Amino acid sequence: MFLYEKNILKNLFFPFIIITFTIVGIAWIVQSIRYLELILSQGARILDFLNLTLCLLPLLIFIIIPISLTLTVYYVYNKLLLDREIIILYSLGVTRINIIKPFIYFSIIVTIIHLLISYYLIPISSQKFKNLKFDINQNSISNLIQFNTFISKVNNLTIYIEKKEGNNLLKNILINDSKNPNKEITYIANSGRFYSNNNIYKMILYNGIKIEFQNIKDTYIMVKFSEFIIDLNQHEKPNNKLIDDSYELNFIELLKSDTIPKNKIQKFRTQGHFRIIWPVTSLSIIIILYFITLKEESRIQNYKINFYAFFSFLIIIGFNLSFYIFSQISYKYYPLVYLFNLLLPLIFLYRLYKSAPSKNILNIFKYPNEKHDIK
Repeated sequence: MFLYEKNILKNLFFPFIIITFTIVGIAWIVQSIRYLELILSQGARILDFLNLTLCLLPLLIFIIIPISLTLTVYYVYNKLLLDREIIILYSLGVTRINIIKPFIYFSIIVTIIHLLISYYLIPISSQKFKNLKFDINQNSISNLIQFNTFISKVNNLTIYIEKKEGNNLLKNILINDSKNPNKEITYIANSGRFYSNNNIYKMILYNGIKIEFQNIKDTYIMVKFSEFIIDLNQHEKPNNKLIDDSYELNFIELLKSDTIPKNKIQKFRTQGHFRIIWPVTSLSIIIILYFITLKEESRIQNYKINFYAFFSFLIIIGFNLSFYIFSQISYKYYPLVYLFNLLLPLIFLYRLYKSAPSKNILNIFKYPNEKHDIK
């Protein structure tokens, strides 16, 4: 590898890291706000909140990489133009193709890393996110309990506990259960304890009564007990979740697994294809942008070229996102997206091949020096 290629790769690396994590940081803050109220309302610790939201980072990085890579490419190339480094390379006999090579190398490396994030990190972080969310929901039961105060944030239960004595024994307990709209149950106990095992949370009541109010018949039933167990597990609502079950599988499992429920097959298959196509988008965008922008033109023509490059970027991003949305309705169109993402780069490679002095496609990146008019 030549020295100028190493220099361009170095110039690409640090801006890419800075731009990526700047955008990811902003997105992370926005997403974290969604969970802040939930976490604080459940009495969780700040450390739990940070651990939960940090699990979002791989997914955010996965989404943002094509955008940050495109911004990096524009920034570095324009910097090379302003610093006149490209003109110096031309004067030394370096061809346009050889200037493009480091950008393509870098985009290939980023695409590979992007695929690894898609295959490994997203499932791992999503599973950890789900487990942490469950633990926070369940631990919130003990976190929310305030003695001598009515608490009504636990799984449709209103809980009152007068005090806690030695050996974690709770005294004078009242619990109202309103889970069932057709009846309400009230428990009054002399004492009780919290019990947890393998993420199962219960309260054991001692020496009390159970009063069951039947709303339809306007009657009640009273039963005495010496010991009674109440389920305190939180059941998370499936809506408004940033991370769903499909993110817990890698894209091979999403595409090949036979254990996916029938009502989720189309959604999971679509997610699997998107997790492959989105990283490949990075490579497609960079190839197109650099075959368009690596030209010496007038200022007005450069504005037009930049507009066309930006428009191409929007088309690719928009097409791939549209596929992800519509393929969940009609799954049969996904081969068109692979064709689109592969065909466009091949078209530009073919145009380069036709304009190259050598007609051997294998020599595209090493044909003899071309003449340049440096104005």
